[in-house]
Amino acid sequence: MSNNQRGKAVCALVNRAMPCFFKNLNHIIHRFKESDFNLNGNQIKLINAVKILRSVSPAALSRILDMQKGSLTTIISSLVEQNLLRKDFSPSDPRRYNLSITPEALQLLKNKDRSDAVKYQKIFTAMPDADFQQVIQALTTLVKYLDKYGESTDD
Repeated sequence: MSNNQRGKAVCALVNRAMPCFFKNLNHIIHRFKESDFNLNGNQIKLINAVKILRSVSPAALSRILDMQKGSLTTIISSLVEQNLLRKDFSPSDPRRYNLSITPEALQLLKNKDRSDAVKYQKIFTAMPDADFQQVIQALTTLVKYLDKYGESTDD
């Protein structure tokens, strides 16, 4: 398959998958209400990104998550105030900091994962095992590739 054909094939599948994703999966990923927290999609996305990246600057998060700096600053402030993110200030420049996740956020994400697993189970319970294994393999391959791709490019 040529690069042009690969691009067209991926484009067609992504365009077909996105409405299904938004209808069936987006609400699972972007909503979570727990007794102490009522987080919106951007807050959840940011906490997950910081968890994966471990220690990250707001500027890097802005690029990675494609969020405007003003919106990101508001979200960061709300999450720091709720003790879900911590600002680790630079010893050489007190204006600069990286964000890291707190134990409270880790527990929140564990609770969310448990809740999400039940919702995914309901969606995929009727899928034949062979098809389900193909989905898991395809997603695993995609994540591995995109992780490597992201390391080699800025865009």
